[in-house]
Amino acid sequence: MFFVNPKYAGEEILGEKVYASLEEIPEEIDIVDVFRRPADVKYTAEEAKKKGFKTFWFQGTVNEEVAKQLDEEGYNVVVDRCMKVESKRLL
Repeated sequence: MFFVNPKYAGEEILGEKVYASLEEIPEEIDIVDVFRRPADVKYTAEEAKKKGFKTFWFQGTVNEEVAKQLDEEGYNVVVDRCMKVESKRLL
């Protein structure tokens, strides 16, 4: 798990480094779990595509236009689901 928040870049959350952007993460990204305003999601999606992510998870927020576009482009899109709840259910 990686934390991304420009406001806290360079600090730590739960002992993990906080990055300013997805581009700074030194590893491949499988899932992008987004907690942002719908208006900001498009930028996050574009940034995540550059990192080769596979799944875009809208948790508590959604930009329908971006979700539809990602789905049409073949990405996995999850909407209105809590990752904690779903991971317990699936594992």
